[in-house]
Amino acid sequence: MKKSKKNKAKQCYSNIGGQAVLEGIMMRNMEKYAVAVRKQNGEIAVETGVYDGFLKNSPIKKLPFVRGVFGFAESLNLGMKALNISSEYYVEEEPKELSPKEKLKEKKRAEKRAQKQMHGSKSKGDELIAAITMIVSIALAVGLFMILPYLISEYFGKYIRNASLVALIEGAVRIVIFITYIATISLMKDIRRLYQYHGAEHKCINCIENGRPLTVDNVLASSRQHKRCGTSFLLYVVAVSVVIFFFIRVDNLALRLVLRIALIPVIAGISYEIIRLAGRSNFFLIQWLSAPGLLLQKLTTKEPDEDMVEVAIASVEAVYDWKAFLNENFPGSLEGYEEAVSDKAASDRAVSDTKDMDSQNAEDEKAEDTLDFDGTYRSLFVASCKKLRDVGIAEAENDARLLLEAACQTDRNTLLATPDRPVLNDELEVFLGYLGERMNRRPVQYILGTAPFMGLEFSVDERVLVPRFDTEVVVEEAMKHVHDGMLLLDMCTGSGCMLLSLLNFSNDTHGIGVDLSADALEVAQGNANRLGLNERSHFIQGDMWSAFDSLKENDSVADLKFDVFVSNPPYIATSVIDTLAPEVKDYEPMMALDGDQDGLKFYRLLLEGAPEYLKSGASVIFEIGYDQGEAVASLMERYGYREIRIVKDLAGLDRVAYCEYIA
Repeated sequence: MKKSKKNKAKQCYSNIGGQAVLEGIMMRNMEKYAVAVRKQNGEIAVETGVYDGFLKNSPIKKLPFVRGVFGFAESLNLGMKALNISSEYYVEEEPKELSPKEKLKEKKRAEKRAQKQMHGSKSKGDELIAAITMIVSIALAVGLFMILPYLISEYFGKYIRNASLVALIEGAVRIVIFITYIATISLMKDIRRLYQYHGAEHKCINCIENGRPLTVDNVLASSRQHKRCGTSFLLYVVAVSVVIFFFIRVDNLALRLVLRIALIPVIAGISYEIIRLAGRSNFFLIQWLSAPGLLLQKLTTKEPDEDMVEVAIASVEAVYDWKAFLNENFPGSLEGYEEAVSDKAASDRAVSDTKDMDSQNAEDEKAEDTLDFDGTYRSLFVASCKKLRDVGIAEAENDARLLLEAACQTDRNTLLATPDRPVLNDELEVFLGYLGERMNRRPVQYILGTAPFMGLEFSVDERVLVPRFDTEVVVEEAMKHVHDGMLLLDMCTGSGCMLLSLLNFSNDTHGIGVDLSADALEVAQGNANRLGLNERSHFIQGDMWSAFDSLKENDSVADLKFDVFVSNPPYIATSVIDTLAPEVKDYEPMMALDGDQDGLKFYRLLLEGAPEYLKSGASVIFEIGYDQGEAVASLMERYGYREIRIVKDLAGLDRVAYCEYIA
């Protein structure tokens, strides 16, 4: 019995596309892209960025047929960028057990790579190599698929006087060379693995566009063929070139050769329109046109394994809110999804907790049993530095010194002035406890319970984020706009370090700190009491602006308006959380880190609700991620704020977004 059209499966265009890279996948959604790579230690590294392409926001890029030329060039450019990123993580050599010295060197190399990525730039040498590689690749492709078929057809033209038949021979040779090339490289082991990731990319997109939650099982069950695939595009390029060169003929040999190169942009533009239409339409004629490309994808995609699918999902989630897409286009498709994920997470946590407990016990024993020192302060410091370096802690010397000073109740001068000072048994016991915790990657600030910030000392624990030097840049910027008698607001206040620092270094100012976490506010209130600022600060619990709902009932604060508004909201994209250092992802409060899919959720909420509580001319100062300057500035402009600017930190990275509210 045939299915009616009403029951026919629905498929919706999702606007995401991707590319397989070395041991990973690049996914792109509009200007955002993410490269996810499976490293040799099994972890998934995800790097995100913004790619505006050529002639950003130019209307020329939207013209039919012309847009295809830009799309093709941008795909090549971004594809090379993604391959370079993946090669940073992918290492050809087999993983081996490293000595402590080698581990330290590898750590330093990783830090240099991370710093390079944070600055968002490559060396001129890297850029030159990438440009040469692209030029050579394009030249080889033109020579193989355009020039060679023409030369072969010219050879046959010596014996065949029918020009139409010669043109058909050229087209047939071009198609044969293209398919032969695809089939030949698919036999290579590394290319087959690349094709598996290509299959994972397609399966993820098909899973979403067919209304299924993005889980490993659902992705594996989806088709690995997709109508918007680059393989189909290249096949269209070959087919369109056959048609164009059949009708465009000139007698001059050199001119015929030049035309085959000069018309490549035209061919790409036409092919782009065809594949764009194929991706958005299920009309039977379009289905028929898509069939050869889908058939060819049987060569360029292979069935991926679960690990590859996990990489593909990580890449998608870094740039695309697939849950919102399903809710909008496939109502009810997420029913039962959250419960299933929650049950799996609970099971994984139970296994993880058991492993962590065993690991902690082993680490404590290791710290005590193998610590080689002669009983003196200096010797203990040297031995503990080695232990910390061996577990991959870059700031081993600084951390060991802080823990040693706390355990022995000494100061910074002790190590230099009296290095032979004997360490008492009670001091050693306390220090070994500290050292075991640090080797398990618990932050020093949580171990000691305090953290320095703006020259002040704040109490901290796992209920709040550790105050960081980067955040001092936010306070320093805000100080330029704080004057006597002002009322300050700190949304997502955490430990209260920003608000209390501003109050401490100003006169006759008052402020309110807001946080959803009652535990965090308890820490903030304790810090206000320690600094003697409890009479000038007030902390209220609530979810962003709704925290003020209860205050509105009090006539005395009904017209509450702030002069300066600061915030360090959660701004790390959900997909990036797992790539953070263990000190952050395993210990700091997740609700203070997770900024949702794109890391910008809370900036939207803050900017949208702020006007009701700000005086005209009020200053708004946010901490932002190193790669969020342009995005946050765009949000500020969209919500009508003025005098927008991005302030960099001492490393030259975007760190503060500033604007003014004008009523």
